Amino acid sequence: MTAPATRYRELVADLVAASRRHTAANATAQESYADGLAAVEHDLAAAEDAVTVASGEVTLAQRTVAQTDLAAAGVWEEMKRVRGRRGRRLGGVPEPVATTHEDPLSLLDSAQTRVERARRGGEPLPPLVLPLLFVLGAVAATVVAGIGVLIGWPVLLLAPLAGLPIASSWVDHRFAARLDPGAIGLLILGGMLATTAVWLTLR
Repeated sequence: MTAPATRYRELVADLVAASRRHTAANATAQESYADGLAAVEHDLAAAEDAVTVASGEVTLAQRTVAQTDLAAAGVWEEMKRVRGRRGRRLGGVPEPVATTHEDPLSLLDSAQTRVERARRGGEPLPPLVLPLLFVLGAVAATVVAGIGVLIGWPVLLLAPLAGLPIASSWVDHRFAARLDPGAIGLLILGGMLATTAVWLTLR
Protein backbone atom coordinates (compact mmCIF):
# COMPACT_ATOMS: atom_id res chain seq x y z
CA MET A 1 0.00 0.00 0.00
CA THR A 2 1.31 3.42 -1.01
CA ALA A 3 2.20 5.74 1.82
CA PRO A 4 0.20 8.99 2.06
CA ALA A 5 3.33 11.06 1.59
CA THR A 6 4.26 9.18 -1.59
CA ARG A 7 0.72 9.44 -2.95
CA TYR A 8 0.74 13.15 -2.21
CA ARG A 9 3.98 13.64 -4.11
CA GLU A 10 2.55 11.74 -7.10
CA LEU A 11 -0.56 13.89 -7.12
CA VAL A 12 1.54 17.07 -6.93
CA ALA A 13 3.69 15.82 -9.86
CA ASP A 14 0.55 15.02 -11.89
CA LEU A 15 -0.81 18.48 -11.12
CA VAL A 16 2.43 20.15 -12.20
CA ALA A 17 2.50 18.11 -15.43
CA ALA A 18 -1.14 18.96 -16.16
CA SER A 19 -0.45 22.63 -15.49
CA ARG A 20 2.50 22.55 -17.90
CA ARG A 21 0.41 20.82 -20.57
CA HIS A 22 -2.31 23.45 -20.10
CA THR A 23 0.21 26.27 -20.35
CA ALA A 24 1.73 24.78 -23.53
CA ALA A 25 -1.70 24.22 -25.07
CA ASN A 26 -2.77 27.73 -24.16
CA ALA A 27 0.41 29.16 -25.72
CA THR A 28 -0.17 27.12 -28.88
CA ALA A 29 -3.78 28.27 -29.07
CA GLN A 30 -2.79 31.91 -28.63
CA GLU A 31 -0.09 31.57 -31.29
CA SER A 32 -2.57 29.97 -33.69
CA TYR A 33 -5.08 32.71 -32.95
CA ALA A 34 -2.46 35.39 -33.56
CA ASP A 35 -1.38 33.73 -36.83
CA GLY A 36 -5.02 33.38 -37.95
CA LEU A 37 -5.77 36.98 -37.04
CA ALA A 38 -2.71 38.18 -38.96
CA ALA A 39 -3.78 36.14 -42.00
CA VAL A 40 -7.30 37.56 -41.80
CA GLU A 41 -5.96 41.09 -41.49
CA HIS A 42 -3.66 40.48 -44.47
CA ASP A 43 -6.56 39.16 -46.53
CA LEU A 44 -8.69 42.14 -45.52
CA ALA A 45 -5.93 44.57 -46.47
CA ALA A 46 -5.49 42.82 -49.85
CA ALA A 47 -9.25 42.95 -50.42
CA GLU A 48 -9.32 46.66 -49.57
CA ASP A 49 -6.48 47.29 -52.03
CA ALA A 50 -8.30 45.34 -54.72
CA VAL A 51 -11.49 47.30 -54.10
CA THR A 52 -9.55 50.58 -54.28
CA VAL A 53 -7.93 49.57 -57.59
CA ALA A 54 -11.25 48.38 -59.02
CA SER A 55 -12.96 51.61 -57.94
CA GLY A 56 -10.25 53.61 -59.70
CA GLU A 57 -10.65 51.53 -62.87
CA VAL A 58 -14.44 51.96 -62.77
CA THR A 59 -14.08 55.71 -62.32
CA LEU A 60 -11.62 55.90 -65.23
CA ALA A 61 -13.92 53.78 -67.42
CA GLN A 62 -16.92 55.95 -66.56
CA ARG A 63 -14.92 59.09 -67.39
CA THR A 64 -13.78 57.56 -70.70
CA VAL A 65 -17.33 56.55 -71.59
CA ALA A 66 -18.61 60.05 -70.79
CA GLN A 67 -15.86 61.65 -72.91
CA THR A 68 -16.54 59.22 -75.77
CA ASP A 69 -20.28 59.88 -75.66
CA LEU A 70 -19.67 63.62 -75.66
CA ALA A 71 -17.25 63.38 -78.60
CA ALA A 72 -19.68 61.13 -80.52
CA ALA A 73 -22.51 63.61 -79.96
CA GLY A 74 -20.29 66.43 -81.25
CA VAL A 75 -19.31 64.51 -84.39
CA TRP A 76 -22.95 63.52 -84.98
CA GLU A 77 -24.19 67.10 -84.69
CA GLU A 78 -21.43 68.34 -86.99
CA MET A 79 -22.37 65.70 -89.56
CA LYS A 80 -26.02 66.76 -89.38
CA ARG A 81 -25.02 70.38 -89.99
CA VAL A 82 -22.87 69.38 -92.96
CA ARG A 83 -25.74 67.40 -94.51
CA GLY A 84 -28.11 70.36 -94.18
CA ARG A 85 -31.80 69.57 -94.48
CA ARG A 86 -31.12 65.88 -94.97
CA GLY A 87 -29.24 65.85 -91.68
CA ARG A 88 -32.33 66.83 -89.71
CA ARG A 89 -33.89 63.46 -90.46
CA LEU A 90 -31.04 61.57 -88.82
CA GLY A 91 -32.38 62.03 -85.28
CA GLY A 92 -30.28 61.49 -82.18
CA VAL A 93 -26.95 59.75 -81.77
CA PRO A 94 -27.37 56.02 -82.53
CA GLU A 95 -26.55 53.38 -79.96
CA PRO A 96 -22.88 52.35 -80.08
CA VAL A 97 -21.98 49.02 -81.63
CA ALA A 98 -19.78 46.89 -79.39
CA THR A 99 -16.31 46.31 -80.85
CA THR A 100 -13.08 44.87 -79.49
CA HIS A 101 -11.00 45.48 -82.62
CA GLU A 102 -10.48 49.25 -82.53
CA ASP A 103 -10.25 52.01 -79.98
CA PRO A 104 -13.52 54.00 -79.90
CA LEU A 105 -11.61 57.29 -79.72
CA SER A 106 -9.63 56.44 -82.87
CA LEU A 107 -12.89 55.59 -84.64
CA LEU A 108 -14.30 58.95 -83.58
CA ASP A 109 -11.17 60.73 -84.81
CA SER A 110 -11.59 59.01 -88.17
CA ALA A 111 -15.25 60.03 -88.32
CA GLN A 112 -14.38 63.60 -87.38
CA THR A 113 -11.77 63.70 -90.15
CA ARG A 114 -14.33 62.51 -92.71
CA VAL A 115 -16.90 65.06 -91.55
CA GLU A 116 -14.33 67.85 -91.75
CA ARG A 117 -13.36 66.71 -95.22
CA ALA A 118 -17.00 66.67 -96.31
CA ARG A 119 -17.51 70.16 -94.86
CA ARG A 120 -14.53 71.52 -96.82
CA GLY A 121 -15.64 69.74 -99.98
CA GLY A 122 -12.75 67.28 -100.03
CA GLU A 123 -9.08 67.62 -100.79
CA PRO A 124 -7.95 68.91 -104.20
CA LEU A 125 -7.11 66.23 -106.74
CA PRO A 126 -3.44 65.76 -107.66
CA PRO A 127 -2.82 67.08 -111.21
CA LEU A 128 -1.59 63.71 -112.46
CA VAL A 129 -4.96 62.14 -111.65
CA LEU A 130 -6.83 64.13 -114.30
CA PRO A 131 -5.43 62.22 -117.31
CA LEU A 132 -6.24 58.98 -115.50
CA LEU A 133 -9.84 60.15 -115.11
CA PHE A 134 -10.00 60.79 -118.86
CA VAL A 135 -8.75 57.26 -119.55
CA LEU A 136 -11.07 55.77 -116.92
CA GLY A 137 -14.08 57.53 -118.43
CA ALA A 138 -13.09 56.32 -121.89
CA VAL A 139 -12.63 52.69 -120.80
CA ALA A 140 -15.88 52.56 -118.84
CA ALA A 141 -17.78 54.20 -121.71
CA THR A 142 -16.26 51.76 -124.20
CA VAL A 143 -17.54 48.79 -122.24
CA VAL A 144 -21.01 50.25 -121.71
CA ALA A 145 -21.23 51.56 -125.29
CA GLY A 146 -20.31 48.13 -126.66
CA ILE A 147 -23.15 46.67 -124.63
CA GLY A 148 -25.38 49.54 -125.76
CA VAL A 149 -24.74 48.83 -129.43
CA LEU A 150 -25.83 45.23 -128.87
CA ILE A 151 -28.81 45.99 -126.62
CA GLY A 152 -30.09 49.37 -127.75
CA TRP A 153 -29.97 53.15 -127.46
CA PRO A 154 -30.91 53.63 -123.77
CA VAL A 155 -27.73 51.93 -122.60
CA LEU A 156 -25.67 53.74 -125.22
CA LEU A 157 -26.87 57.12 -123.98
CA LEU A 158 -25.67 56.32 -120.47
CA ALA A 159 -22.23 55.15 -121.62
CA PRO A 160 -20.40 58.53 -121.21
CA LEU A 161 -21.43 58.58 -117.53
CA ALA A 162 -20.40 55.00 -116.80
CA GLY A 163 -17.05 55.92 -115.28
CA LEU A 164 -18.49 58.49 -112.86
CA PRO A 165 -19.32 56.20 -109.89
CA ILE A 166 -16.07 54.26 -110.30
CA ALA A 167 -13.97 57.44 -110.43
CA SER A 168 -15.83 59.00 -107.49
CA SER A 169 -15.24 55.96 -105.30
CA TRP A 170 -11.60 55.70 -106.38
CA VAL A 171 -10.59 59.31 -105.68
CA ASP A 172 -12.43 59.26 -102.33
CA HIS A 173 -10.65 56.09 -101.21
CA ARG A 174 -7.23 56.84 -102.70
CA PHE A 175 -6.91 60.62 -102.36
CA ALA A 176 -9.63 61.52 -99.80
CA ALA A 177 -11.02 63.95 -102.37
CA ARG A 178 -14.16 64.65 -104.38
CA LEU A 179 -14.58 65.07 -108.10
CA ASP A 180 -14.79 68.77 -108.89
CA PRO A 181 -16.68 70.05 -111.97
CA GLY A 182 -13.50 70.11 -114.07
CA ALA A 183 -12.68 66.50 -113.21
CA ILE A 184 -16.25 65.40 -113.93
CA GLY A 185 -16.17 67.23 -117.28
CA LEU A 186 -12.89 65.57 -118.22
CA LEU A 187 -14.26 62.17 -117.25
CA ILE A 188 -17.43 62.65 -119.29
CA LEU A 189 -15.42 64.00 -122.25
CA GLY A 190 -13.35 60.84 -122.30
CA GLY A 191 -16.55 58.81 -122.06
CA MET A 192 -18.21 60.72 -124.93
CA LEU A 193 -15.21 60.31 -127.23
CA ALA A 194 -14.98 56.61 -126.44
CA THR A 195 -18.73 56.15 -126.94
CA THR A 196 -18.56 57.89 -130.31
CA ALA A 197 -15.60 55.74 -131.35
CA VAL A 198 -17.39 52.54 -130.36
CA TRP A 199 -20.56 53.61 -132.13
CA LEU A 200 -18.74 54.47 -135.37
CA THR A 201 -16.74 51.25 -135.22
CA LEU A 202 -19.54 48.81 -134.46
CA ARG A 203 -22.58 50.28 -136.20
